[in-house]
Amino acid sequence: LVGRRNDVGVLLRGHGGVQISHNLLSGNKVAGVMVHPGGGGHSQITRNLIGPLADGAAHGNGMAPLAGEMGAGVVIEASSDQLPVEGVTIGNPDNQQGGGNLILDNYGPGVLLSGNVRNVVIVGNSIGSSVLNRGNEGPGIRIEGKPATQVSPQGFQVQANHIVSNLGAGIVVDGAQD
Repeated sequence: LVGRRNDVGVLLRGHGGVQISHNLLSGNKVAGVMVHPGGGGHSQITRNLIGPLADGAAHGNGMAPLAGEMGAGVVIEASSDQLPVEGVTIGNPDNQQGGGNLILDNYGPGVLLSGNVRNVVIVGNSIGSSVLNRGNEGPGIRIEGKPATQVSPQGFQVQANHIVSNLGAGIVVDGAQD
């Protein structure tokens, strides 16, 4: 039997201080985790399988994104006219063994930061897998601007991640306006 797919595995909107951990987030139409305006402050996304099934089989997130959106493993986005999304940690800031996320097999970037997003830390994750020789269908991490928004790499920390086997670059920072 095939069940209906969720649009998003976890949607964080309007709340902060949330810990999303030890979840299997796979096969969602848009994203495994999505953080929208007003959400995220002091939240942590850690120790999740974002994309693969528990047995390691490829299944991915983002195979049917909504119009105007890009599918990905983790999406954090806000347009310039919305409240910012800020203060989210993706991974393991304490560098504990196995504390990050495994993010692969997604139909877009492993992690997408877009628009009015600030003070995001991406640390200690495996984004793609050299052992499985699989990655994401986009860059490992994409930080981008959109028309009428400004994104600045200032306030972002991307460190101690294992980023391999993704389509395109490991990390893309694109502030270009369309």
